[in-house]
Amino acid sequence: MNTSQHGVFIRILHNRFCIFLSKQKNTTYSIYNTLGQLLWKGNDTMINVSDLPKGYYFIHANNLVQSFVKQ
Repeated sequence: MNTSQHGVFIRILHNRFCIFLSKQKNTTYSIYNTLGQLLWKGNDTMINVSDLPKGYYFIHANNLVQSFVKQ
């Protein structure tokens, strides 16, 4: 599991790859692929990314950029 002091972490839960955001007010996220294409944007506290193909991705949330690999 990747964690950060900004309340963004990534983990596998029940065979699903999910991203959790802190419940801070106005927390938003954007997920990009390595080509810089925006794939998802929102403010949910749990995002199921199981439909993403295998690859390397970036999540931007509250001035934090974190990468993750979907295997």
